[in-house]
Amino acid sequence: MRDPKTKGLAPHFVVVANIEAKDGGKAIAAGNARVLSARLNDAQFFWKVDTATPLYTEERKAKLEKIVFHQKLGSVWDKVERVKALAEELCAVTGADPKLVREAASLCKMDLVTETVGEFPELQGQVGRQLSALTKGNHESVAAAIEDHYRPLGPNDRVPTDKVALTLALADKLDSLVGFWAIDEKPTGSSDPYALRRAALGFVRILLTNNVRVQVGAGAHVGNSAIIHALSAYSVEKGGGPLRGGLGQQRRAVCAGPVRLPRRSPESSAPRPRQAPRSRRCSLCARR
Repeated sequence: MRDPKTKGLAPHFVVVANIEAKDGGKAIAAGNARVLSARLNDAQFFWKVDTATPLYTEERKAKLEKIVFHQKLGSVWDKVERVKALAEELCAVTGADPKLVREAASLCKMDLVTETVGEFPELQGQVGRQLSALTKGNHESVAAAIEDHYRPLGPNDRVPTDKVALTLALADKLDSLVGFWAIDEKPTGSSDPYALRRAALGFVRILLTNNVRVQVGAGAHVGNSAIIHALSAYSVEKGGGPLRGGLGQQRRAVCAGPVRLPRRSPESSAPRPRQAPRSRRCSLCARR
């Protein structure tokens, strides 16, 4: 609960029970107070451990390098590097300071391996913001971006308006959309395990709320499309992620023109597949 005068946390809590207690709920309140007190003591301990070091440490970076974001998309740190590169490109249209954006991108996932978030995962982003604010010399826009790059989390959630935060949020969502689409992990009518619909809707809401115009799909072959910049993070030239040598080569081959289906070898004993057109639509750029 919050104090209505100070707006700060009050030393009270509310419990809802679906029984009518004979003692007026005293035993229920006492039991919940013990549980809540233990959880708060845990939080205090973990917070003290986390605040003993800056938000960015080589130890935390090494942990992120070991956490798999997706088998085909690399580690969480691989995603951080891709988001950082993409966010720098987006600075040209959002007007954000590239230096602050790079700093925020390097820190945005660091709190995922903190003790506090490990115990209270629903606090991801918020813990990173507070730890960044405690670090001397960190800009307030960087701290805000660490929390707000996840937003909006739903239709009723607020949209980031700080230039650094909205730039990082756009880059994070676009990287997920392009990456999962490229490995054919698209949402279906019944499932969306990677929350890609939410990412797409959030991307659009950020653009509309902040009146930002980004070339996303149209003119994808011109070279200034946000999707092309996102895909370049996986290319062979950039050496991006575990898909190097895979998606990078596929992107160059597919976007170069029509994709011809291989003819069946005369020696092949495999049954002839159902008749198909001799060219298919590019899965990445929708070009024939």
